[in-house]
Amino acid sequence: MRSLSEDKETSMLRTFVLVAGLGLAACQPAAAPELDGAPPTSAPVAPVPETPAASPPPLGMTAIPSQYLGKWDADAVECKQASIMTLTISPNELRFHEAIGEIETVSADGANAIKVAGPFDGEGETWNGELRLELSADGNTLSTTSNGTVTQRVRCP
Repeated sequence: MRSLSEDKETSMLRTFVLVAGLGLAACQPAAAPELDGAPPTSAPVAPVPETPAASPPPLGMTAIPSQYLGKWDADAVECKQASIMTLTISPNELRFHEAIGEIETVSADGANAIKVAGPFDGEGETWNGELRLELSADGNTLSTTSNGTVTQRVRCP
């Protein structure tokens, strides 16, 4: 006849083996369902709608638009002489007093504004830059924004 302590040991051992077996079974990957040669099926997935851009650039915008082109400076007096505020804009270039930017991308940024980006070179350094150019309603004032700093210039004759 078995003693009470032997029954407890046997019961504890069975419990341990059962718990260990369940733990190992939980770690095993689930068996793949039988497919009977048929391809797997899944519930249909609704297409995700595309989010429209807030202000898409005009099709074919590969250069700075003509209304931005020309010479810009601090005021009409500065337009008549060399100035550290001079900015000359051509279709693919921004030319400042001591820096030149070769424009690689142009995108619309509102009704009267664009963003331009590309490599810049000036004062012995090179960097990639992005500027926002915004025209006044009459097209005679240009606001440039770079790194949070806004500079206004007037169109030179």
